[in-house]
Amino acid sequence: MAPPKTFHGARALVYRAGPTGTKLMGTFSTFSYGLNYDVAPVPILGRHSVAELVYTGSEPVRCSATGWRVVGNGPHVAGAMPHLGQLLTADYIELSVVDRQDPTVIIAHIKSVRPESYSTTIAAKSLTEVTHTFVGILVDDESGDNIEAPLAADI
Repeated sequence: MAPPKTFHGARALVYRAGPTGTKLMGTFSTFSYGLNYDVAPVPILGRHSVAELVYTGSEPVRCSATGWRVVGNGPHVAGAMPHLGQLLTADYIELSVVDRQDPTVIIAHIKSVRPESYSTTIAAKSLTEVTHTFVGILVDDESGDNIEAPLAADI
């Protein structure tokens, strides 16, 4: 019998790569990410509907990871959140969602990522979770690299 093709949570591992190497990121119960392109309608005189839809840009990739708050592996460790005094020199990180069934399959690879925020709630009779948010520039998936066209400007 062939292994299942449908991806699910038990197959997902989230890794972080940065200046200190690659490591399993944390004990997460959810990880979400999304890519949005800017699409502009082109209305013209003499027509009720738009004549065309044009891609005008790409928004940053937004990511969110929620997991258990583990003492000793807090947001500045698990979430790679820099301390205030490190903001001027903080490096980008990369996030990868890897298929545990076949670790060579990268479901998502988010590039040029900055940790943006974290939040947590501590409540009686409850396990404490922490949510990390990240912003990245591009996301690749198992179908290939999502890269700029040749001759794209850069700083």
